[in-house]
Amino acid sequence: MAILAYVLFKVASGNEREVAQKLTEFKEVTRADIVFGEYDVIATLSADSLEKLGVCFAEH
Repeated sequence: MAILAYVLFKVASGNEREVAQKLTEFKEVTRADIVFGEYDVIATLSADSLEKLGVCFAEH
């Protein structure tokens, strides 16, 4: 079963599209959406295990 993680980002004004686009280049990122509110981008990540998810964060 895949492990899902939702990661919320605050980014500099005007950089939301660039950040969302770059996030989707990572194989673990299944989706990156620009949102309105306290956070600017929400990314959905998927991995086979918590360890693999942790490695994703450690490497990038």
